[in-house]
Amino acid sequence: IAVCIWYNPELSIGILEQKGWTSAFFQVWFKQLPHFKYDFNNQRVMFGLVSLLRMNEQQIPETIYNSMPLIIKEMVKLSTKILELREKDQSEIKEQDEEAVDEDQEKREMVKTMKQVQNLKNGTLNTQDNDDYDDDDDEDDEDFEEENDWLHGGESNYLYDSPFEEIDEILFLSCLLYTSDAADDL
Repeated sequence: IAVCIWYNPELSIGILEQKGWTSAFFQVWFKQLPHFKYDFNNQRVMFGLVSLLRMNEQQIPETIYNSMPLIIKEMVKLSTKILELREKDQSEIKEQDEEAVDEDQEKREMVKTMKQVQNLKNGTLNTQDNDDYDDDDDEDDEDFEEENDWLHGGESNYLYDSPFEEIDEILFLSCLLYTSDAADDL
């Protein structure tokens, strides 16, 4: 529903108003916000809420208009949550990169040791560092297994392509607030 509100807030809110669901919808929506764990979900909610601010004042139903302080408060909390999730994701990515480097080093050391053992068995001792480890062999890499995670409901959504991915929702909110403040100054 958040994407519907973002796409056409007047129509979406009009339908909610027509059915008498506006107040109940927003109560349930705000109650469920703490349960959204991923940036993906929070991003869509933010776009929907910001779109409410883009509506003309005359088109906003009284139930929403009276709830604007709560809506803005929820947007602030949501912005904070989004930034925390992004920071957490960045630190996890950094840790994974460091672990991958460590694993590659361990593989190289193991290959080198195995070659030395094989050379000892064959009666030849090769003291040169013959590193034939194939860095381009990605068949066993976990990166390629992530596709299966996505197909089976895993957390990896990197294959999902959406126009929302091109827009930062916090900057979107900031620009809207800046332009509305500038319009008020006129």
